[in-house]
Amino acid sequence: MLETEGRCPLHVGIGRAMPHRGVKSLVCDKVVYTFPFRIYYCHLHGYWVWRGKKGHQLVNFSKLKHQATKVEPLPPESPDTSTIADYLIVKMKCPYCEHKWEQYDKTQLTQSGGVFCPDCGAEIPKEKALVKRDT
Repeated sequence: MLETEGRCPLHVGIGRAMPHRGVKSLVCDKVVYTFPFRIYYCHLHGYWVWRGKKGHQLVNFSKLKHQATKVEPLPPESPDTSTIADYLIVKMKCPYCEHKWEQYDKTQLTQSGGVFCPDCGAEIPKEKALVKRDT
């Protein structure tokens, strides 16, 4: 299926893609990073950057923050507590259809603690979908 800028690519396969307006700033570790491009947010799958013909890429914040055009401290009264751990990317694989994808480790889960496969739409316990890292 063809990706459209501003639509979560993980929603596309299950037909619930919703357009997002995009933002130019993200907060991490009490610092506001402003970028020269838009960053799109999906409440289920996190932050995405549009890369043209390559489609959307999940924001790897440890790499992206170096592209910021403006960096300033967050006001002390701000309640935002986002940290670099909130942007940790993990690899997932559906045990039913074998589809592979990446998402944030701290992603919104279903009420039963699962995730949805973006290809077949199956609800999977997060532990079963996580691809184990080589140790």
